[in-house]
Amino acid sequence: MINPTGSAGDHEMPPTTELYVAQRVIDKMCVGALVYQGEETGEALIGLAIPNSTAPKLYLLDTIPPIEGTVREWAMFEQGDDWQGAIFNWYHENWELYRQLRRASYGNALAAKWDAPLIHLGDWHKQPGMIQPSRGDLRTARQFIREFKREYLLAPIVTLETTDIPLADNTLTLETDGQSIRIDFWWLGKRGSDFEPIKAVVLPNEDLPKLPPVAWWLQRRERFDQELNALESDGLQILDIVSWNTRGHPPLDTCLTIYRPGSRNVIIATTPVSYPLRPPSWRVAPILRPKAGEDLFEALYQTSQAVEGPVWKPDMLLLQGVKAIEAQKAGNG
Repeated sequence: MINPTGSAGDHEMPPTTELYVAQRVIDKMCVGALVYQGEETGEALIGLAIPNSTAPKLYLLDTIPPIEGTVREWAMFEQGDDWQGAIFNWYHENWELYRQLRRASYGNALAAKWDAPLIHLGDWHKQPGMIQPSRGDLRTARQFIREFKREYLLAPIVTLETTDIPLADNTLTLETDGQSIRIDFWWLGKRGSDFEPIKAVVLPNEDLPKLPPVAWWLQRRERFDQELNALESDGLQILDIVSWNTRGHPPLDTCLTIYRPGSRNVIIATTPVSYPLRPPSWRVAPILRPKAGEDLFEALYQTSQAVEGPVWKPDMLLLQGVKAIEAQKAGNG
């Protein structure tokens, strides 16, 4: 466990907004900074803005690394791809289900503590020799606030270099793997002319909500592509891929609706987040046309029946399960 410490300075701090950071976020900042010591790097920050009488309390729950198209150089870093957005959407869907379950179980009063939408609160950034955001960071942040109609944006800066700049209330200093790491927390308000320091309070992970594990197809893009290529190469069509609440609680499962042209049925493969280590489950539904305003997958799922798939091994592909079910149905006439 990395234990952050800080010391006071002379910066003027925002008087009302409080920032709380899960220990896992600090740990991921440190790991990212150590892995890319010679380049700039960073990750998206996701969490909650809990309404308060004067200003929201901000909670940083986790980070999302960039996956594709990332540029990391000594004085340049670019992130933000479709895959990173897909991971955020996954977290958001699961979080909304979690909110619904809390309201149903505890009532609105007891569920209110964490009853806020999951949002992108900013990005942490490592850059050489600088403890505060650059002019380029300021321009990017202002554009983001205008485009997405945001009230503020967080921009923690991580550096590995030893500097003679005094520590401040917005500074955390850490030691890990023999390396000194400094994190300075900054934010930009909608009407602010520049980034301002903001003090961060680091909390144990167990004191804050934990987000679910990321679905297999988001963690392993190459496996996802392999699955789709195998199905399509066998003449099958993937009609839909949806996240679905099949077990009554998060994390959601990922369901693929698979159709062979000419067949009277579709096969639904339901994959858990840890697929292929955990096996998929299978359902068969008749081809139908949904009613006006009705979701196609929901209509298919409601009319589907569970079927047995083959004995599962982690090195198998969904195609093998589909073909086994097709053979079974053909044998049953």
